[in-house]
Amino acid sequence: MVVAVRDSDNVALIRQSGADAVVTSSDAVGRLMGLSSISPELGEVIEDLLTSSAGLEIVQRQVTAEENGKGLDEIAGEKVLAVVRNRTLRRYYETGADVLRTGDELVVVRRAPGTQRAPRVE
Repeated sequence: MVVAVRDSDNVALIRQSGADAVVTSSDAVGRLMGLSSISPELGEVIEDLLTSSAGLEIVQRQVTAEENGKGLDEIAGEKVLAVVRNRTLRRYYETGADVLRTGDELVVVRRAPGTQRAPRVE
């Protein structure tokens, strides 16, 4: 169960009530505004990740048979952010997710379908 709350003071109570994930809308908006004020480009990338079907997208998917036994850096066309193995999230820099296995799930960033590659600027 995923629950959205406005105030972070309610997060512990909501988790205690059985929520699997809690999104604090005011904190998320505050972080995005803070990042954007420091670096507009970083804010743009984060906004891009939050918008589906355009630019960059972040998805969770199963490891394919062809990817079994490969390293995280061998996945073509995607950047692996994390591996979910046995319901445990392992970020790309943590040990224990170096080699992919059947049954793993990947959290990846990739180009959204239909998004054209931008011309190279030099």
